[in-house]
Amino acid sequence: MSIARSFRKRYVVIVALCIVLIGCTQYFANRLLGWGLVKGFSLGTGCVVELSDPWLYVHPLRGELHVEVRMVRISHPDEVALEHGFFIDGISINLDVLALFRKRVSLNSLKLINARAISIGTATGFLNTIRFVTGMKKDRASRKRDGSGWKVSVRDLEILSANSTQPDLILGLAGNQLSFRGVRFEM
Repeated sequence: MSIARSFRKRYVVIVALCIVLIGCTQYFANRLLGWGLVKGFSLGTGCVVELSDPWLYVHPLRGELHVEVRMVRISHPDEVALEHGFFIDGISINLDVLALFRKRVSLNSLKLINARAISIGTATGFLNTIRFVTGMKKDRASRKRDGSGWKVSVRDLEILSANSTQPDLILGLAGNQLSFRGVRFEM
């Protein structure tokens, strides 16, 4: 009987340690994900990036990672004081893991939920984010500076706007503004 009790105690301890290990791994993977997203988008867009609650799900059989992020703000440094920028309540991403080994960030699905943008001028968080995510470069000099060899591609981009009385997208240049409600982009 004492052998059975000893075995049960060891079993309970091993299961408890596994649960703690999985929990700690998930916690640190989410923190690392948040840091990586902020760093990557800050460098890629040249903007100030803020986000909260990054969450990572792994789908090993499909070779995909599913990422969810809440409360995102991407603002060009000139927009921060004006309270302008690209605001997103939630982001859902499906990422092809195998493409990372070929120096490609291949987003199978990118969904932006309740996205709003106030984008006045040519150097804005919204425009810089669209350029970065779609792989568009500004000029030949910026292509030469990006010598990392990494490519970003998006197969399906969906921007869902909030149902509100406020405009979802405000674009402007040289004192003129266009306001849009009910915006939906699909690529």
